[in-house]
Amino acid sequence: MKRIYDHPILAFLISLFILLVVVYVLVDHKVSLRVLAEPVAQTRHGITIKIEDALLFSDKTQVFLSVKNISFKDYSHRKDLIGCISDAKIRLPSRTLLQQENLPYNTPGDSRIGIMIVFGAIPYKANNVTLTISCLMFTFPGLAPENWELPMHFIPAPPVR
Repeated sequence: MKRIYDHPILAFLISLFILLVVVYVLVDHKVSLRVLAEPVAQTRHGITIKIEDALLFSDKTQVFLSVKNISFKDYSHRKDLIGCISDAKIRLPSRTLLQQENLPYNTPGDSRIGIMIVFGAIPYKANNVTLTISCLMFTFPGLAPENWELPMHFIPAPPVR
């Protein structure tokens, strides 16, 4: 009587099939790229913060925003006082806060300040969150608006064509 291991090709195909079934069962098929449903803007005292886009990956979140109309007088001009060091956070529906994982940095743009901020992953079921920004980078406390809250809604990314 021949056994399965007497037929190496058949044994390989059966092993491959079992491996594919195990991988299919273990992989979360719901996880996919999500994006900001639409840009979100808020204007206070003439200064506008606009969330242009957001990309939600399984391991991180990237938020792209612009800031317009910050006046020269809003910045600290003293060498001993650099002004605000912004600490943006994402507040999840559970009230948990995700801390930014990088210092915000400018991206190429026109007259506005373009910024990308990286956060940890947002859970798959959290499609409505709030971006909080305590203050605008390098502005002097009390001169520019503080404690910004911008709601964000996410949707599955459209298929690539």
